Amino acid sequence: MGANAVLWIEADPDTYSILTEALSARAGPTRHLTENALVSASSGRPMRFHRFNGDGGSSSVHTATDALLERFPHVHESGEVIEIVPCTLPEILARHGLQIAAASRAMLTVDVQGHELEVLKGCGEALRLFSLCECEVSRVQLYDGGALFPDVDAFLQSRGFKPASHLPMQVPRHGNVLYVRD
Repeated sequence: MGANAVLWIEADPDTYSILTEALSARAGPTRHLTENALVSASSGRPMRFHRFNGDGGSSSVHTATDALLERFPHVHESGEVIEIVPCTLPEILARHGLQIAAASRAMLTVDVQGHELEVLKGCGEALRLFSLCECEVSRVQLYDGGALFPDVDAFLQSRGFKPASHLPMQVPRHGNVLYVRD
């Protein structure tokens, strides 16, 4: 889609290995960077990361609720929990030397199984450097303690982002919403 660089961040070390292998086969003008990290509101104190079955796409710092298990009956926690020291997105961007302000239309995609609000909070002022933000949201509590759409939406709107892909009343029970910064 014309991006000069894409930074892929994955918390789970096993899933990260799969990601880096898949990206190594990509050719073209876009530079693909990777980071094995758990992104959150602050760095330092280790967090528990709950692994789920399958490809790791449902793994989270949060545990599953009955609503998640009912909606996605094939998904369940594996019982394996690892501890990961989190960091903030600005710390990761700095490690890779990425200057978001230099991009003509930088986009942030956040899909972290209920931990989206904490990732966004950890961006601090760097969030204002992004023109677009695609964020996974839920209107139902799929993860215990996970953020819900009204909180994520209020946070993004307070930072100058407006929903572009859905009217607020049309946001699905669980899915992605694209925001555009004013």
